[in-house]
Amino acid sequence: MAAFAFIVSTSSISAQDSAVIKIATLYPADSGVGRVFRNWVKAVDFRTNGAVQLDFDWNEEGGDEDSFIKRLKDGSLDGALLTSSGLSQVSQPVHRFEIPGSGGGIVISSKSLEKLSKEQQAVLVETANVAAKNLTRALPH
Repeated sequence: MAAFAFIVSTSSISAQDSAVIKIATLYPADSGVGRVFRNWVKAVDFRTNGAVQLDFDWNEEGGDEDSFIKRLKDGSLDGALLTSSGLSQVSQPVHRFEIPGSGGGIVISSKSLEKLSKEQQAVLVETANVAAKNLTRALPH
């Protein structure tokens, strides 16, 4: 099975500001992966009182990893769910959350974590760990 990773970056924010993190995925919203990420969206929104919002760009219009990577590099996209080969094309420091049994994980750019308040970072890290564990069952086998 291909390894998967999740890359996230945000624009600069302070503790008082809100952040919308735009993430693209090759999976549609009604897939198992989509359900895991919709639950992650709700958890982050609730736990940060709406200060940090995850906004997914589902694969409804068809996309590919190359387009996601280009959009990540030009700043028009904040993050993406990528296979290990797609991840190898991204050259930024990341924080990785293992997806048990898959060889992949959710990866969040260290730069984006630094732009969040300590409390927002803690919420994002905790909920990313939960999402990564839940992806074990959601990823196609």
